Amino acid sequence: MVEESKLASTNVLAFVGSLGSRSANRLALIAAQQLAPSGMQISLADLTPIPFYNPDDEAEERLPAAVRALRAQVAAADGLLFATAEYNHTVPAVLTNMMDWLSRSSPPPFAGKPAAMFGAASGQTGTARAQMHLLVIARSLGLLVMPQPELYIREAQSKFDAAGRLSDAQTEAELRSFLTAFDHWLRRLLLGAHRA
Repeated sequence: MVEESKLASTNVLAFVGSLGSRSANRLALIAAQQLAPSGMQISLADLTPIPFYNPDDEAEERLPAAVRALRAQVAAADGLLFATAEYNHTVPAVLTNMMDWLSRSSPPPFAGKPAAMFGAASGQTGTARAQMHLLVIARSLGLLVMPQPELYIREAQSKFDAAGRLSDAQTEAELRSFLTAFDHWLRRLLLGAHRA
């Protein structure tokens, strides 16, 4: 019997809910790459070349190359990690646009894929509203979202130093714990799929 701890390394594809090169969520994911448990590899998806969703172009022969490439990345990943900003109390368009494109693919690359989400914001809610809305979208697409723990990085502007490195010890500990929980969640689901 394959034990959870004996599974091979896992490949996690991460999405940043902001196109800003110095966004707190991008910096948090860079920190996550360094804090990830042994065996978990986190790569960041590039959403900058994804065009606005247009149903005229969703047919396979018209599908934009950037969308086709991203679909392949999602399909190849063991799990997905979302770090979302919160714009106007909801999910940023960069994430919903990407999900609109991929939700129209056949077979749907999100179905049955383990996922987790967190967010960083300058205010006190730490993207709680955006995460709530993102969870609704994610579940509708068949993503298996880790229910606990939740992670809301509040007052994010004070959590990183001038070089963009995570400098707050408590946030580092919370992010490390979150990633460890996601590692267990991911491996448990992969193990279940392996046994099936």
